[in-house]
Amino acid sequence: MRRMGDIDRATGATHPIPRHRFAPFPWCAVGILVFSARSRLVWTRTVPLYRGHALALDRRPAPPRRSIAEPERRSSVTRPMLSRRRLFAALPGSAALLVTAGMLLTPATAALAQSETAAPEPAADATASGYTEHYLGDPNAPVEILEFSSFTCSHCAAFHTDHLPVLKERYIDTGKAKLRIVDFPLDNIAGAVSLITRCAPDSMYQKLVEIFFSDQSAWMTRNPREAITGIARLGGMSKDDVDACLENEALYTEIRNRQAAADEKWDISGTPTFVINGKKHEGSYSAEAMSEAIEAALAEAGG
Repeated sequence: MRRMGDIDRATGATHPIPRHRFAPFPWCAVGILVFSARSRLVWTRTVPLYRGHALALDRRPAPPRRSIAEPERRSSVTRPMLSRRRLFAALPGSAALLVTAGMLLTPATAALAQSETAAPEPAADATASGYTEHYLGDPNAPVEILEFSSFTCSHCAAFHTDHLPVLKERYIDTGKAKLRIVDFPLDNIAGAVSLITRCAPDSMYQKLVEIFFSDQSAWMTRNPREAITGIARLGGMSKDDVDACLENEALYTEIRNRQAAADEKWDISGTPTFVINGKKHEGSYSAEAMSEAIEAALAEAGG
């Protein structure tokens, strides 16, 4: 049974108050004000929520920061693979991808926009598909850290913003360890970002990785396709470069094949997952836990 001021769940509208019932009774003026106020209060609270359903079609909630006890788990037991049809449906190569760079200028992207051309990156080994293996650190370092990560994974973002800087100072900058990212996208948006970082100039790869992780909560809450393209533009890619990258089937297939091979070899159950000198790291990815594993690898390598 519907009552005055009740909300219609199907439409989100509030049923109007039949004021004519109160018209013959001046002493009900206070009651009219109360019911009217109640009706307006309900409207202002419900309409934004109702409109929010439409906004949710284009925007994604900011990824929450989680505990570092274990990596982010898959939401499905099936092996994640990019769907090329869905990827390009979600990120079409059209005029809709054009975006004003100013709307994306968070501190990290602003630094990228103002930076001069980066120095050539060492140890970039390209395959026939255009997939390049990028190392952070000395390619001859005795310890190799493989990171299997997804650009939409909040745990991966936490590692890159909170813990990697410590490891970089201790081991990577000192020539003791090197880090290589293996793309393990858990959804199509992450797959698109993987493509963009691999298509960008080699000298911009590490910087783009840093930005996509450090600004994850910003670009994932906007229209992702516009935000991703805007960051790519700041990284030296033109609109034509972005369109061609998202249509690069050879590179897309290479990422899929490497993801499948890594999953089969290492049984990747969540991201980030790390393999240090051929040994899968179990447990926390905090700077201290990772330091212990790196020290053990250094001892075994005689470093």
